[in-house]
Amino acid sequence: MSLDQQQTEDTQASTPSASTPAPVVPIHEDEASLEAIARFDELEEDRLAELVSNPAAKQILERLREVDRWLESAVSGNDATEVSADELYRFGRGRGAEPLSDLRHREVAAFLEEHPEEARWTEKLSEPIPAPLDVTPPRSFPPVHLPRPQGSTPSIQPVEELPGPSASVTKGPTHRTVGAHASGQGRRAPRRIAPWMAWIPVAAAALVITMVLDPSGTTNAMEGGLPESPVLRSASSTPLLFPRGRVLAPVDGLETYSTRPLFEVAAVEGAERYRFQLRLNAGGAFDAGDTVWEAESTSRSATADRLQAGAYEWSAWAAVNGVERSLGTLSFVVMAADDAALIQCASGADAEPGSTREDVRRLHSAGYLADARFRARDLAPGEDRAAYLAEDR
Repeated sequence: MSLDQQQTEDTQASTPSASTPAPVVPIHEDEASLEAIARFDELEEDRLAELVSNPAAKQILERLREVDRWLESAVSGNDATEVSADELYRFGRGRGAEPLSDLRHREVAAFLEEHPEEARWTEKLSEPIPAPLDVTPPRSFPPVHLPRPQGSTPSIQPVEELPGPSASVTKGPTHRTVGAHASGQGRRAPRRIAPWMAWIPVAAAALVITMVLDPSGTTNAMEGGLPESPVLRSASSTPLLFPRGRVLAPVDGLETYSTRPLFEVAAVEGAERYRFQLRLNAGGAFDAGDTVWEAESTSRSATADRLQAGAYEWSAWAAVNGVERSLGTLSFVVMAADDAALIQCASGADAEPGSTREDVRRLHSAGYLADARFRARDLAPGEDRAAYLAEDR
């Protein structure tokens, strides 16, 4: 081998090839370093610079960042409709939440159809807050010590041993004598009945005759007054007022209560808004009913859509300080009238001047209270109209 060839081989051996990769400096595989690499996005700048200075750690960090970017793009690509927690809270009518717009409400509903677990959580938002448990220990009272019987206290005797009616007391002007009388002399003389008590049967008979002749019930003090409202102001057993009982079914061409039914509840102090829900019941005992109308209002009344014949049930809630409170549930039935004259009374069609008051009385006595209130609103303002509609409830 020549000297030039030997020098060439020595030069090639001492000069590294460009295609040969540089040796990787091993990273200290201790637990602290591995945990720091796994949580690279939470590290401070000096600690991150220390890891990046190591080529092996830098290679691992670049690979982790690449995987993280891929995961973010995959998650954002799979969810076309993003729904935030705040929107789910508002959709579920959480306490104090504002309602969503109609478009967003439909989008969130479509999202919950594909995510049943989130839908189940959202349904629980409208449930009332359970009452807090009273863990106060019961109050202890000191024992009661009854006085002991004294020696002079007579013992209790059976009824058979009590003295009979043979002993009597005779009162004189200056003295009294206790003695035994014969059984015939010991009887008391019958009392005389007070003269005014003899008129009680006559008064009862007059009251019955009055109730039979006037089947419309009690009226107010005004001449030709209206029947009294069946709902007590601020003292009703339920805050739901109307509709209730029976309602006349709608008739084409005539405007009655069922064409634009007004749902009324008693005013709740501090209420910010009211929510109404109407359900059509098929008649079964366990039928929950199908929701046919829902509405929210800042006042204590709301107008629903036209009612068809059937059995209904409606509920209402009042929101006070952002917390919804149930006002109860009430049932009513929409039915066709057997008497065509009642339809004329309810609509006021072909009514003569001044017949509104008589129409209200007739509908009220027939049990169609909501229709009677609808007709009473045609009366001129006055004390009897306000008393019947109970407008100061």
